[in-house]
Amino acid sequence: MGETTVWLKPDGLEISGASGGLLRISTTQIRLVRAGWRSDKHGPWFLTRIWLHGEEAPLKLEHQGVGFAPYAAVVRGLAVQLTRVDGVSRLHRGSSASAAVALLVPMAVLFLAALFISNFILENEPWWGRPVPALIAFVFAVVGAAVAYHRWPRPVRDLDEFNRRVAPSLRRPRLWGRKQ
Repeated sequence: MGETTVWLKPDGLEISGASGGLLRISTTQIRLVRAGWRSDKHGPWFLTRIWLHGEEAPLKLEHQGVGFAPYAAVVRGLAVQLTRVDGVSRLHRGSSASAAVALLVPMAVLFLAALFISNFILENEPWWGRPVPALIAFVFAVVGAAVAYHRWPRPVRDLDEFNRRVAPSLRRPRLWGRKQ
């Protein structure tokens, strides 16, 4: 759809495209909402997918870079509307399974390569030196698994958990009891 403007209405969303057209989505049309975000060297990237009843592909609301407060307000407001109807049953966190395992796969390959090196290449090394490459790579594989678990798409327990996955909090954290 390209550049769009999204408004939160009393019972859903209203989306208008840059070249015209208007799409109204009622909360009763929404089957599932999944929100996630990540940050990398290019800045933060936010993605919310909205599955509608009877539609296979989700609508995607994206925002890149800073200035994400309006995006977060719309998605969080929609979540509040959905929870008023039937709790958090239609709210999920994470972006996709493939995004969740994006770091795990190379770390697992690294671990398997290091295991192969430890067992077959370092045959003439002392016994205590052979497992070192595999142990170091195992740590990276564990980190990859932890990141995959954190990013894996799944239902949320409460509205606060969903809101944390929409975008980071704009409030500054307190530093060990000191007022700022």
